[in-house]
Amino acid sequence: MQISLNIGKNTMTGLASEHQKQPQQNYQEDLLLLQAEIAKLKQENQEYLQKIKTLEEKERLLQLVLDNIPQLIFWKDKTSVFKGCNRLWAKAAGFSDPNQVMGKTDYDLYPNATNIEQYIEKDRQVITSGKSTETLEYKPNKDVWYNTKKIPIEDTQGNIVGILATIEDITGRKKAEEKLRLAEEKYRGIFENALEGIFQTTAAGVYMDINPAMARIYGYESPEEMKANVRDISTQIYANPQQREEFQRWIEETGQVKGFEYQTYRRDGTKIWVEENTRVVRNEQGQVLYYEGIIQDITQRKQEQEALKRQVQELRIEIDQQKRASQVAEITQTSYFQELQAEVDSLRLDEEEF
Repeated sequence: MQISLNIGKNTMTGLASEHQKQPQQNYQEDLLLLQAEIAKLKQENQEYLQKIKTLEEKERLLQLVLDNIPQLIFWKDKTSVFKGCNRLWAKAAGFSDPNQVMGKTDYDLYPNATNIEQYIEKDRQVITSGKSTETLEYKPNKDVWYNTKKIPIEDTQGNIVGILATIEDITGRKKAEEKLRLAEEKYRGIFENALEGIFQTTAAGVYMDINPAMARIYGYESPEEMKANVRDISTQIYANPQQREEFQRWIEETGQVKGFEYQTYRRDGTKIWVEENTRVVRNEQGQVLYYEGIIQDITQRKQEQEALKRQVQELRIEIDQQKRASQVAEITQTSYFQELQAEVDSLRLDEEEF
C-alpha cells in the first residue's frame, strides 16, 4: 500500500495502523481455512478408516463362510498363483492358516509331484475357454474320490482374471452309488432269471416294466413286445373285468393284494389261471408311484384241483352206491325180508299151479 507524506498526521497514522492489521486478518483467515481443511481431512480419514473396517469385517465374514463350507475351496489368478483358499483346503495342503497359501504356486506346494502341469493346463483351459470344468479323481492310496469343479472368475468388465475351484470328497456318495449298482445288478439278475412273472404297472393299468418270465406266461416273445401290445390291463388281461375292479378296491384299501387268483387272456386268446401278489409303491409324500408284483401261472394247479374234485365226487358216488348195495345185502339177510321172500315165492308157486 502506498502512503503519501503530504497527508496529515492522523491520516498517516490511521493508514499505518490499517496496514498493520491486514497481515493479522489474513493469518486468521488462513488459520480458519487450515482448520477447516484439517477437519475435512479428519472426516475423510475417519470415513476411510470406517471403510477399511467394514471391508475387513466383510473379509472376515467371507472367510468365515468359506471356512464353514464342507468343500475345499481355492482361487488363483491367470498365472495360476494362489490368491486365497478356505481353511479346509489350507489344512489339506499342509498349512494352518489360509494366508500362508497366498502367492504360492502348485510347484511351491507340491515340489515332488509329477502331474502338476496337468492341473495347470486345466486352469488354462478354463481361463481360455471361459467355461467351467468338472473332474472326478480317485486316490487309490487313500481309497478316496474327489470331485473338482473349476469356474472362471470375471471382473466387473467381464474380463477373466482367474479361476475358482471347489473340491468335494464324494467317497461316501460313490460307495453308496456302488452299493446301489450292485443291488440293482442283483435285482436285475433275479428279475431277468426268475421263473415267476415280475412286473410294475401304473395305477391306471399300463405296464411299466416286465420280466421275460412274465412275457412267456402271456405268450409273448419279449417284455418289449408285451408292453407294446398290452395298453389296458383291465380289458386285455382280465377275462372278467369285474375282478380287476375287485383287485383295485382291495389294493386301494390295504395297499397290497395277496393270493389273488383270476383267469386271464394270453396273446392267442386262450385263458389261463394266475395267482398275483402285488403291493403299492409310494413316494415320501404318500402319492402312488406304481404297483409292483409277482404272477404265477397256476393253470396246471387249477386243473389238478378240478380233476381232484371230480375224483372226490365220483368216489363219493361210488361210496354211496356201495353203501346202498351193502344196505340192500343187510336187508336181504333179515328174517323179515326172508319171510317176505317166502311169501313172494309161495305166491309165484300158486300162480304157476293156477
